[in-house]
Amino acid sequence: PNAWNHGLWVGEPEVGVPLIVRGPRGAGLGSGVVVETPVSGVDVMPTVLELAGVPTESGELDGRSLAAAVRADGGGLMDRAVFSEATQPGARLEAPGLGWRGELKPVAVRLGRWKLVRAGYLGLELLFDLNADPAEREDRLLGGGDEEARAAAALLGDELLRWRARAAPLPSEFDQEQ
Repeated sequence: PNAWNHGLWVGEPEVGVPLIVRGPRGAGLGSGVVVETPVSGVDVMPTVLELAGVPTESGELDGRSLAAAVRADGGGLMDRAVFSEATQPGARLEAPGLGWRGELKPVAVRLGRWKLVRAGYLGLELLFDLNADPAEREDRLLGGGDEEARAAAALLGDELLRWRARAAPLPSEFDQEQ
């Protein structure tokens, strides 16, 4: 198996991973609290920092602390765009010089009930209504989609563009042996 591969696709079975939070005694975290709002891996660091009492400046981190949401009732989180990216197809299909940009990799953005998936290397754009179709079987853009689907796809497409524009990973000198 390839240690650098965490997923070939961005479907809910691959990216819909539960996050379990257990904080220190006295943190006031509720027991058995379930938060239904999708969150992101970038939310872990701000959550740990808040629970540890380490102050951070607003806007300093990409994520947000989830501590308030798990303190008592699971509420208080506003829905926001959550992004996913697969590791494949990898560099072999990328244009020279793109490096980590990965424009051909499958990406997804989820906001509320909608999820937009783009896979550049396959030339696909798919839209799912996760409330009506949690298994992601019915592409709402098929046949051109209805007005609601087209509006959702446009909104989520704009979110993906903003996310890509902000992405500026630092180059790495690690190789697979390291």
